[in-house]
Amino acid sequence: MRTDPEIFIPLENGNPLDEVLTERYENFDIYWYHWPHDGPRWFSLFMREEDYEPVIVIYCNDEVSCVITRPHWEYHYSSVKEEGLEVPPKILFEDEWHPALTKTKVNIREFELKKLDLTPHSYSPNITKSERISQKFRTGLGHNSRIGKPPVQDPADIAQEAYEYYCA
Repeated sequence: MRTDPEIFIPLENGNPLDEVLTERYENFDIYWYHWPHDGPRWFSLFMREEDYEPVIVIYCNDEVSCVITRPHWEYHYSSVKEEGLEVPPKILFEDEWHPALTKTKVNIREFELKKLDLTPHSYSPNITKSERISQKFRTGLGHNSRIGKPPVQDPADIAQEAYEYYCA
């Protein structure tokens, strides 16, 4: 059964979550958490860059199998079988840079400690198409934090590979 991740975010101190967009595919969903800027408010005075953070939920036979986050452009996998992913998925965005951490049996202590400084956030995702999210946020192509670095793999490609690995 498809289920939206529960999220915990820093108190909304001038950088509130703008919206949540969801790309729906046959075997996975990509949630895009959108903030007006990345980093603390003072940083946005120098480099104003909006922020889209993807969280991918993989389904095997309509059951959550894996969640993939991408803190600082690196993909992190949490599966039900290997890491003891909690279902429904719980994601926390640790600070104003929005690195995502998924709750699992492996990191439950770390997750619960970090969650103390955060607030649960309810949302209603808006269904979107992949074209709505630019390559700047999908792969880092042209993003200020990726200057001189190659683009990363698109979340939809990562999701398809993960589906084939965890569900084949």
